[in-house]
Amino acid sequence: MQNNPRHFPAAVLSCQDAGKGGARLPVTLAYANKSEADIVFRAELDAIAAGESPRLRVAHVLSRPDEGWTGERGHLDETMLRRVLGENMTGKAFYVSGPPGFVTAALRSLKRLGVPERRIRREPFSLLD
Repeated sequence: MQNNPRHFPAAVLSCQDAGKGGARLPVTLAYANKSEADIVFRAELDAIAAGESPRLRVAHVLSRPDEGWTGERGHLDETMLRRVLGENMTGKAFYVSGPPGFVTAALRSLKRLGVPERRIRREPFSLLD
């Protein structure tokens, strides 16, 4: 998922339920940004992930991180998706949100990993929205 300060996707809202024990399955949010300064809603996501019943894991992936960044570096391609989501994609559901080009690339990567179309939801948006 890539961010837009004016756009808070439904998937992130559902993560609030994951932190409150409402979700039954664990949720991993692979959150792509250019730099650490671009991570919108970081404090909120970290608070949900650190909650009493954390079912949310946030994997921040930065394409242009500062020198001190210790998290994932790169893009959400097949290699990165395997690293943050695990090798086994069977039975998992995917929600892809971001600008159209990002969504297209993410869908292509998921398909290459063998994820069936029926397991993927998408929410493209434009920075001009």
